[in-house]
Amino acid sequence: MIINQFKTLSLPPNKDLEGKVSIVTGGSEGIGLGTAILLAKLKSRVIIASRSAQKCEKAVIEIKQKTGNNNVEYITLDLSSFASVRNFVRQVKENTDKVDVVINNAGCVYHTYETTGDGIEKNLQINHLAPLLLTLLLVPIIPKSASSRIIFVSSNLHLSGKIIIPDTLNLAKDKFNRAQRYNDTKLMNVLTVKELSKKLSQTAIIVAAADPGFTKSNLGAANNSDDFWGKLEVFLIGIFSSLLARNEEQGAMTSVYTAIADDISKGGYYDACAPAKYHPIADDEQFCDEFYKQSLELIGFDDKEIFQ
Repeated sequence: MIINQFKTLSLPPNKDLEGKVSIVTGGSEGIGLGTAILLAKLKSRVIIASRSAQKCEKAVIEIKQKTGNNNVEYITLDLSSFASVRNFVRQVKENTDKVDVVINNAGCVYHTYETTGDGIEKNLQINHLAPLLLTLLLVPIIPKSASSRIIFVSSNLHLSGKIIIPDTLNLAKDKFNRAQRYNDTKLMNVLTVKELSKKLSQTAIIVAAADPGFTKSNLGAANNSDDFWGKLEVFLIGIFSSLLARNEEQGAMTSVYTAIADDISKGGYYDACAPAKYHPIADDEQFCDEFYKQSLELIGFDDKEIFQ
């Protein structure tokens, strides 16, 4: 990982996304904003999705100014609410009859046990369940071609993730581990990529996972606790960020690479714009299937109409 941090990443040449529609969740700042800028440079129509309309408006202006692409817009989205996810997809379908690229970039790190309005632990809903629901609801308008991509932004921290079915999904408050929960949800992204690739195997759609590497971001500090350990974590992140972290555009490179390159494998995991090691549990089809089914139960969603 450390060696990869010093690589200057680049995209395949001569790629043109004119006529394509791309969605980037968390596209108003950080890696998501960098992702949206790269896609806009490639002439894609870009829809960014974030909670704050104010931040989205500012981001849209910045993207247009930096790329000269005026085909950029936003729709607000709160991943801590399944109702918001459904409303977002409804608005997308009202504004376009297709979506070619979905980049599930938005994520969170909550260091204490908190639940959403849906009664689900926040890291689980925002990092795993809501992106899964959003993707499933969009599948009907994703063209069934190899240029169509569904990307889940994960992390090499998923390698230390641990999932026990059903305990990890139905996590008891007294079992919450601030140092482990994020890693677990990033492993969930990789399992989801494998399962959706299987579900979509009769189509040419490519589902893959992308690791942005260590990138300058407020992800780790945004919801940190104010105790000694929380302050220490913010301090250490700041030091390592100044020494090793990629900027937003470099951090976005692998996400966009997996969304446009011709040599991306279905169910693949990519770091520094190249195939990378992933957790071996993701190759256990029975485990992925059971995990997926229990995830749908938590969401309260039946995918039979999506995958007939």
